[in-house]
Amino acid sequence: TIPTVWTSSGGMPRAALDDLPSGGSLRVDSAAWFAWLTAPETTRFAYAVVDPRLGAVGCFVTIRKERRARGGSYWVAYRRCQGRLWKHYLGAGSRLTRTYLAGVGQAALAADDSQGAKGGNTRPEPSME
Repeated sequence: TIPTVWTSSGGMPRAALDDLPSGGSLRVDSAAWFAWLTAPETTRFAYAVVDPRLGAVGCFVTIRKERRARGGSYWVAYRRCQGRLWKHYLGAGSRLTRTYLAGVGQAALAADDSQGAKGGNTRPEPSME
């Protein structure tokens, strides 16, 4: 199974990452969280996005670590909706805080809405608050 960050109905990730290969969980934003993100064996995780209109999980975003030609690893978010792939560059693991992940999730929901309404491939930016 893919490790998953579950969200609360308020839209912010709760304080744990579940389904780790080693068992147990990690608190998001803890030192252990950021160490896990930088570990070579960590390559992906899922993020469950709560849709406030539904009060339940509206979608899942897959977040993957990718290597770039210039060296280094960066995180990228992916979401498939209505046959189209939404992709958004996230940057270094140090940026993947609870607040930033919540913004990414809301951007993914907005992409679902805009693709459904327009049939286009728009990429809303996540909130940087």
